[in-house]
Amino acid sequence: MAKRKSKKQDNDAKRNIVIGLVFTIVLVCMLGMVYAYWLVNRTQDTTNIITTMGCLSVALESDTPAINVANAYPISTDAGMLTTPYTFTLENECETALMSNITLELLGATTLDSLYVRSSLQETGVSANNSRLLSSVTTTTTTISGAKASHVLIPNVVLAAGASSTFDLRLWLDSEAPYEFASDKRFEAKIVIVSAPFTP
Repeated sequence: MAKRKSKKQDNDAKRNIVIGLVFTIVLVCMLGMVYAYWLVNRTQDTTNIITTMGCLSVALESDTPAINVANAYPISTDAGMLTTPYTFTLENECETALMSNITLELLGATTLDSLYVRSSLQETGVSANNSRLLSSVTTTTTTISGAKASHVLIPNVVLAAGASSTFDLRLWLDSEAPYEFASDKRFEAKIVIVSAPFTP
């Protein structure tokens, strides 16, 4: 029959375990301190800094009334280029260059298919015939609530800090628009400017 350990032996065993743990902890701490003495730190003399843009703003100012044609009928491209444009000015109100997409968003009330609408957007003073069917213009995500589509008329317009640029927009019913699909329809749209910081 095995002898039961005395209370003194139990206490001695516990004390030995505690002493062993304390010794191990002290040893680990000492090794860490010795290792730390053998490390060399060097720090960069200058500071790396990133400051975020404080301004991202493009002003859109109407220089003429919006296009408003009642009882429109199909006209030739030459005649369309002679119509009175909607003229507007973009101005970069920031101290950094901005890049903008000039888009035309078709509003919810539009019933005329963009297959039959011809558009021209160019800087004021330019008279080249750059018209094209709206249906052939690249589309993008709409920004106006309820808009049906957004067409990028001129992408990547760069405006330097404080710079401005003026544009003429012309819209008309294409000469080949068929009566059965283009009669008694409505076309409503707005110019929208989508801007971002310019990175050369």
